[in-house]
Amino acid sequence: MDSTAIETTKPRNPMYAGIIAFIFSESFLFSALFFAYYYMKFDSPVWPPQGVTVDLTFAIPLTVILLTSSLVVWAAGKFLEHGNVVALTMLLALTILLGAGFMGITVFEWLNAGFTPASHAYGSIFFTLTGFHFMHVFGGTLLLTILTVRSLRGHYSSKSMTGIKIGSYYWHFVDVIWILVFITVFIIK
Repeated sequence: MDSTAIETTKPRNPMYAGIIAFIFSESFLFSALFFAYYYMKFDSPVWPPQGVTVDLTFAIPLTVILLTSSLVVWAAGKFLEHGNVVALTMLLALTILLGAGFMGITVFEWLNAGFTPASHAYGSIFFTLTGFHFMHVFGGTLLLTILTVRSLRGHYSSKSMTGIKIGSYYWHFVDVIWILVFITVFIIK
């Protein structure tokens, strides 16, 4: 083989493999939680238990917020691809606000649920599933905050986007998990 014919390409940043491995491992965590939910649902004569009202009052706004935040973080990356760091920073900040809004409404929902994790198996799995998702939104919001600070310090450009892409991959993962939580807990029940 002629050595001049060998194509040289820049190796992909190992951080991409790291975030994919992390998301893959987190998928197993949520798979176990969904399995537990459905196992209890199909093993229970009444699900959710008598007196538990699961409605869409909070779930629909939460879903709209997260789907919007996913579009906003995607747009932030697109603006960075075109070299617009100001738009990137503003859209990351907006995504953080949307994440904070999601967490605030979630806490309000928990406080007004009318049951606790100790009330019954449904309460236990409801708070575990939504609580784990909440913690992932919290972690994603912290990650986006770090990315915003780094953006303000000039760490990103159209040629240096790895952190932004990785942050958006994680945020999109969190949003997909919410859609599964929404369908499981509020639609299928």
